[in-house]
Amino acid sequence: RNDPALPSRGVYARFQSEVAHRLIGSDYDFLRAQLVFRAWQPLPRQHSLRFGLFFGAVVGNAPFPYLFQISDLTDLIPARVQGIQLDRREAPNFFGTSVSVMRAQEFASRIDLQYELPLVRSPRRVRALNGYVNVGVYVLSDFDDLAVAVPGFVGASRIPIDLTFDIGLRMDTR
Repeated sequence: RNDPALPSRGVYARFQSEVAHRLIGSDYDFLRAQLVFRAWQPLPRQHSLRFGLFFGAVVGNAPFPYLFQISDLTDLIPARVQGIQLDRREAPNFFGTSVSVMRAQEFASRIDLQYELPLVRSPRRVRALNGYVNVGVYVLSDFDDLAVAVPGFVGASRIPIDLTFDIGLRMDTR
């Protein structure tokens, strides 16, 4: 990336995994893996597009905090506080799908597109200020629910997918 705080070109990729097993002293047996990929494409007049992908999976008997939560994927409710405390509000269900009953699940994915507009560039205290608009879709489910439909939902509503979006300002200071 050309800038770690407010990039306009480049690529960011991260793979992370966590393993717990009784042989190494854990009370649980599980594997949690996550892949994050983001690519920025510069546009004329210092504008940029960011394409983002996220995939995560938990296999085995993971405790509640290691499962994927709705707040990990949607921008419309607050994220976890210190990685554990969850907001009790439900995420909006714009598509009317089975994602409404998903809370702590084994599989998570998200794809999004973000447009960034530079508003301020300066060598002073506020080094950069960008406006942005982000739109994406996410899936949150257990592996069984992906293979066998969630009870009570028919047709396309069985797919636990929904819309997320965010509009805001991002600032970097010296």
